Amino acid sequence: MSGTAFSTFMPYSRRLQRLALRGSRGMTRPQWSAACNPALNGEPARTLRQLVPIAARRRAGAFFTGFRLARRLLKMTRFPARRPLVIIDPTCGAGDLLLSAARRLPLGPDLEQTIVQWGQILHGRDLQPQFVAAARARLLLLARERHRALGRSDINWPSACRAIPMWYNKAQESMKVR
Repeated sequence: MSGTAFSTFMPYSRRLQRLALRGSRGMTRPQWSAACNPALNGEPARTLRQLVPIAARRRAGAFFTGFRLARRLLKMTRFPARRPLVIIDPTCGAGDLLLSAARRLPLGPDLEQTIVQWGQILHGRDLQPQFVAAARARLLLLARERHRALGRSDINWPSACRAIPMWYNKAQESMKVR
């Protein structure tokens, strides 16, 4: 399916990217929370429902898990303490399952190290590049929020994006389920 129905979601993904890049520079703690918390807790699904008609979402199977369900699912999951951990979401959408997992992962000594560590563990894939962009930005926002960075930690955005492996797989668009 062509991504044209989902192109209306890209401005929202870009807004998340700008917020993740800027952090809270020039914002008070309440302003940062007002901008960041909705993006981490359900706003992407609401935005998708507002911007993309239900018929297009049904054709593409584009329905986000939702942050409440993702939290419940991962709350019951045990992460191995000593073995390498890899979490793969083959249909990551805006990343709710990956964010729920990231909430349980340890932080690195600084923001950049956290992103590198999470990037070794969290892997997402989706057919829609707009969703992948939103998922990646939301993981960066969560890392900032968990570090309580408030703009004090500079981050190299291209490096951070490369550190979190997410893929848009256009080749899967032609696959049909029989």
